[in-house]
Amino acid sequence: MLGTIFGGVALYLWSALEERQVAAEGRTARAELVRKYVIADRASGTIVRPEYRVHYRFTPEQGSPVSASAAIDEALWRRLSPGDALEVRYLREDPAAHRVEGQQRDLILPIVFGLVGVVFAPLGICLILGRAPVPSGFAAWVARSPAHALDIIGALFFLPFAGGGVFWLGAVQSEQALFEARGQQAEATVLSKAIVKKSSGSSSGPGRSRSQSTHYQVTYRFQGDSGEEIVGTSELDVDEWERLKERAPVAVTYVAGSPWLHRVQGWEPSWVAPILFLVIGGAGVLACGGVAWWGRSRPAARRKAPRPTPVAPALSPAVQKGTPKPARGWWWGAGIGAVFFFAGCGATIDGIGELLRERRYAAQGKNAEARIVSKQVDEAQRGGRSRTEYVALYRFDTPEGAKGEGRAVLEVAAWEAARPGDRLAVRYLPGEPGSSRPVGEGGWAYGIIISIVGPLFALIGAFLAWGAWLARHDSDGR
Repeated sequence: MLGTIFGGVALYLWSALEERQVAAEGRTARAELVRKYVIADRASGTIVRPEYRVHYRFTPEQGSPVSASAAIDEALWRRLSPGDALEVRYLREDPAAHRVEGQQRDLILPIVFGLVGVVFAPLGICLILGRAPVPSGFAAWVARSPAHALDIIGALFFLPFAGGGVFWLGAVQSEQALFEARGQQAEATVLSKAIVKKSSGSSSGPGRSRSQSTHYQVTYRFQGDSGEEIVGTSELDVDEWERLKERAPVAVTYVAGSPWLHRVQGWEPSWVAPILFLVIGGAGVLACGGVAWWGRSRPAARRKAPRPTPVAPALSPAVQKGTPKPARGWWWGAGIGAVFFFAGCGATIDGIGELLRERRYAAQGKNAEARIVSKQVDEAQRGGRSRTEYVALYRFDTPEGAKGEGRAVLEVAAWEAARPGDRLAVRYLPGEPGSSRPVGEGGWAYGIIISIVGPLFALIGAFLAWGAWLARHDSDGR
């Protein structure tokens, strides 16, 4: 079931149904390029892959202007300048669904979901049918010498870790050489701060726990030596993170000619992770490979004939049946099943609520033209808000004569371009002017996904709890 769901999501993402609909039914408009910039994320790993993005604005045939940003082809990005025109295709009934000229697709997510589906779905089918999901030749090789086969498999398992450690160390050293040869200083502006929680470990059995680590990230903006605008993200320690303030300056060192390779003040390259990868991978390969070679070179020991097993005396049916003994650890399965069940039920209720809310907005919602009255920056804080938000407060009048107000969380570029008095298209629920949101926000995706995953988790939890309850006593004599 999990493999089928992941595979279906991968097919949906890969097919790009909305993109095809826009290409077939979309209207054409000319968009104005507001700004262009390069995204350089240093918080996701050592190797930085620049993403070339543009922020643009276009006006559909009916409705208010639409502002958005997208990643486009690098060659087109370099030819464009602020104020140039871009071609946009959009859906007449939903201008937020559009494609800009040169827009690139992110295929990482459908590929990952597809791989998970390809692995889990056949594995589940094989388990249902009771067949080993391995070739017969491989199973025979393992059966001839399980220890030798396990050593070779272990060496192959650790080999990518060793190779990754070598590659990682080479990348860090190469970047260090670039900074020493072509390092330049610049002043960046802090745009936002975020507190990111990451989980590791497992809680699926006794004695196992799930640990959670806290990471402090900061996003900033600076200009490179060629005038390009770089928006970077880095991970800092808590003291440096708290010292920085939104909209305040911070020093940055970058590589001339490649400004996406940069280091914000307080960030230093870590040698611990690549060395750890190299040590774990190298030690694993040497240990498993050495044991496998040593075991292969030794002559096979003669196996002793098994001793005959004494036959137990026959017992009466009453003694054979015996008294059922409580199964050990059954309450672990019942507890885990209960957690899955109640979490799935909660997710199901949340998903259904989101679907009903989206249905109300789609069936009863009305559009209105709001005016921005003020702007504010809600800063991220430890123990409080986990992410910086750029907020625009707006007010609007409904045709029924009611007055409404709300808040819109904007991207940094849109927030900086917005001015008090600017128009903002919003959608509200009649009779509830307090329930409103900017046009283009929301969607069915979250409610659909949660409504599917929630019942699945509840079903898995119910079966786990039921099976553990049935297994609370041994079934000897049955």
